[in-house]
Amino acid sequence: MSDAANAELAAALHSVGAMLGIRIVTSDLDEWQLDDQGLRVGLGWYAARGHGQHEALALAALHLWEGPRELLIAPERARRARGLERARPDLAPLLGALRRTQAAFELLRAMPGLRTPLQAAVYRTLPSELSTQARHLQWATLVLAQLTPLADQLSIDDPDVAREWQHMLQLGTAEIDVLRRVLMPDPTIVPLRRFERALAVLLPGYERLSRLDAAGAPTVLGGSDRAELSVEAETPLGSDDFALGDEDQSADPADNSDEADQTPSSPDLDQLTASANEDFVQQVLATPIPDANSVVAAASELDAAAESDRAEPMDAGAAANGNAAATVLADYRERSAQLAPEIDRIRALFARIIGERVTQRRSQSRRAFADGDELATDMFASIIAEAVSGVRAPHAFRRRVLTPKLASDVGSTDYVLMVDASASMTGPASQAAADAMIILLEGLAAVERDIVFAELNAGISLELDIRSSLIVFDAEATVLKPLSRGLDDEARRLIHAEAREPGGSTNDAAALSAAAEQLGISRSGVATSASSPVIGNSNNREAVRTRIAILVSDGGTNDTAAAHRELQRLRSAGVGMYGIGIGTDDLAKRYEPDGIALNDPRELPRLLEQLLAEHLNAVR
Repeated sequence: MSDAANAELAAALHSVGAMLGIRIVTSDLDEWQLDDQGLRVGLGWYAARGHGQHEALALAALHLWEGPRELLIAPERARRARGLERARPDLAPLLGALRRTQAAFELLRAMPGLRTPLQAAVYRTLPSELSTQARHLQWATLVLAQLTPLADQLSIDDPDVAREWQHMLQLGTAEIDVLRRVLMPDPTIVPLRRFERALAVLLPGYERLSRLDAAGAPTVLGGSDRAELSVEAETPLGSDDFALGDEDQSADPADNSDEADQTPSSPDLDQLTASANEDFVQQVLATPIPDANSVVAAASELDAAAESDRAEPMDAGAAANGNAAATVLADYRERSAQLAPEIDRIRALFARIIGERVTQRRSQSRRAFADGDELATDMFASIIAEAVSGVRAPHAFRRRVLTPKLASDVGSTDYVLMVDASASMTGPASQAAADAMIILLEGLAAVERDIVFAELNAGISLELDIRSSLIVFDAEATVLKPLSRGLDDEARRLIHAEAREPGGSTNDAAALSAAAEQLGISRSGVATSASSPVIGNSNNREAVRTRIAILVSDGGTNDTAAAHRELQRLRSAGVGMYGIGIGTDDLAKRYEPDGIALNDPRELPRLLEQLLAEHLNAVR
C-alpha cells in the first residue's frame, strides 16, 4: 500500500481519536499507553498477530470505535452487553462477535475508505477451520464473517449449524435480509434497540447449538471454509486473497470412532466449553484496550481542562474559529446538497464504465466438489485420502461457474482542476467556478466509493482508481486538495472559504506548475514513476494512469511566456490539457485544440461533465 494510502488510514484513526476528544499517537510498541500526550496506539500489537501497517491502522480504528467510542455514544448498549455477559458467561463469544460486527459496520458507514483493509484484517482473524470448532463457536464466527466478501460463499459442513443458520435466514423475506438488517447501522433506531433486535435473531440458534455441544454430540468435521492466506503481513490483500481455497481436509474416522462412543462427564465438558469460549474471545475477539473506561475518563479530563481554560482570550478566539469552521462546513454541505443532481451525473458517467468493466464469463472454479463438470486432476492425492478416510463423496470435480472479467479499457485517472480566483473572477463567474469545484470533487469522491463497492461485490480488482486535486490561483497558486482519493472535511472547508475570496492578478503559470508538481512531472517534462504508478490486479496485469488537467479562468495572464512553457511541459508528459475561458476566447486560443470559450458561466458544470464524458467515451 502506498504512503498516501497509509496516510489516509492514519488520518481515519486520528479522526476516531478526535471523536473521542483525545489525541492519538501511533507507535511500534506492543502495548497501548495512555499519558499526558494522549493515547499511544501500539501497532506492534497487530504486527505480532500477522497484520501489516494498513490492516493495523484499520483494526486500531475499529477497537477504538467498539470500545471507548461506544461508551461515549452508546453507553446503554455497552452496559446491556456487560450485564448479559456477567449473568451468562457462556454468551461471551456471541456477544463479542455481535458487538464487533455492528461496530465495524458503523465505522465503515462513517469512514468507507477503511473497508478493504478492515475486511482483510477481520478475515485474517477468523479461524481457518470453521468445522472443527464447537457448533456455537461456528455460529459466532459466521456472524463475524458477515464483515468479509466471503460471507455468502462459506460452506457449513455441520448439518446442525447449517440447519440453524438457514432457519435464521428464513426469518426474512425475499426483499429483506434479516441478518443484514439487524447488523447494519440504522440512524432511525437507537444502538441499544439494534443490539437487542440482533440478539433476538441470533440468540435462539446459538443456544440450541450450545445445548448440542453440551450434550457431547460429535461435531461433523469437514474442509476448511476459507483459504489459507499465504501472504506476508505487509502484503496488501487483493481479490484473489478473498477467494475460496481448493484444499479440503477430512478427519480420520479412526480418530472419531472412540469419541463418538464416549460421552464425557458433564463437569469435564463444561470445563472444555468454557475453555473453548475463552480461547475464542482471547484469540478471535482480542483487543489491545484493557480498559476502555480509562480512555473515556482521560478524554473527559481533557474536556474538563479545556473547559476551564476557555475563559482565556486566546482560547475564546480559538473557540470562535472552531464555530466559524463548523459554519463554513455546514454552508458547504447545504450547497452540495443543492448540487446533488449535478454530482449524481458525474457518478452516472462512471457507473456505466464500472458496469461495463465487470462482465461474466464461464470458467472452472478454483474449488473441487463432489460432483461437477470436469475431473480435478491436481486433486488426486486429496481424492484418494478422502476415499480411504471413508468420505462418501470425495471432492473430485470442478464446476463451470460464472466469474467476473474486465471488459473496459478505461483505466485509473488523475484529475487536476485549476480555478482562477483573481480579482476579475466575481459575480456569476466566481459562483459557477465554486459550484464546479464541488460538483467535480464530490462526484469523483463518490465514484471512488462506487468502485470499492463494485470490487467487493464482483470479488476482483477493477484496476480503476480515481484521484483528484484542486488548485486555486491569483498572484500565487494554492493547492486546496493535494492529489488523492476521496474528499475530507478539511478540504471542503478550504474549498468553500478560499474559492469565494477573489483577489490579485492572474498567475496561471504558477497554477500549471503546481499541477505538474501534483502529477509528479519533472522540470524537464518527464513523468516520474510516482506520478504514473502501475496498478496491478490479481493477474499482474498493468495499467498506467491517465492524467487530465483543466484550467478555468476569465482570461488573461501576467506572464504569457511562462504560462506557455508550463503548458507545453504538461502536454509533453502526456497530460490531457483543457482550458475553459469564461466570457473570453483567450484560453480557447492559448489551449488550442482543447481550449473552450464559455459565454454563460452557469454552463460550466455541464461543460465539465461533457469533457469527462468525451474522455471516457474515447477510451472505452
